[in-house]
Amino acid sequence: MTTSIRVLNVAITETTDRLMSAEARRLGIDVSSLGAAILNGYFGDGGDSATTNFAPAQLEPDPEAPSSFADHRPPQPLADRAFLAPSDQYRRDLMVAHSFRNYPPRSLKFAQELINEALLIPEVTATRKERGVMFWPPFFRILYLRSYRTRHPGVVAAFYGEPAEFDDPKNLLRGGPKSYSRMAIESEKELAYALPFIHAAYARRYGKEMS
Repeated sequence: MTTSIRVLNVAITETTDRLMSAEARRLGIDVSSLGAAILNGYFGDGGDSATTNFAPAQLEPDPEAPSSFADHRPPQPLADRAFLAPSDQYRRDLMVAHSFRNYPPRSLKFAQELINEALLIPEVTATRKERGVMFWPPFFRILYLRSYRTRHPGVVAAFYGEPAEFDDPKNLLRGGPKSYSRMAIESEKELAYALPFIHAAYARRYGKEMS
């Protein structure tokens, strides 16, 4: 049976382009062939490509890509803003195990501990958003929980402020979404190291320490 071929023009972010270019060089193919292999493999038609065994699900989503994680309101001084969440989906009792199914225990544990720490701030509420957690008022995000498809369970979080603005002697923070720094958390030590960044990000954005 003859298989028809359709040519697609796909827009990708600069970060995705960089990751795909590196993977294509590793496999000895061009980026277009890699993209075709990922799509064909995802929908069950790997063909004869050298990348048939490539697992696209191992690529985590690009936290810098435009998405619903973007803050929808400009930052305002604490005294001038109402801390009402934009919807009733934001809660102070978010339980990760109930909201996220089929994730590694370590990813669930780390996410819950980050949420618990953020909710120590009285005004803060949280809600699940796609593969991550959003907080209101915005100052901290769990960009995504790592799934069983990744090599190292854990979470990737983002804190309001540039990396140089934090007390980060281990240099674990990296540039992230606009005005945020990101950090991959894969161990208990990294989790403990990251917790103070939550309060530092809140103070940096709203000009006061935890109530």
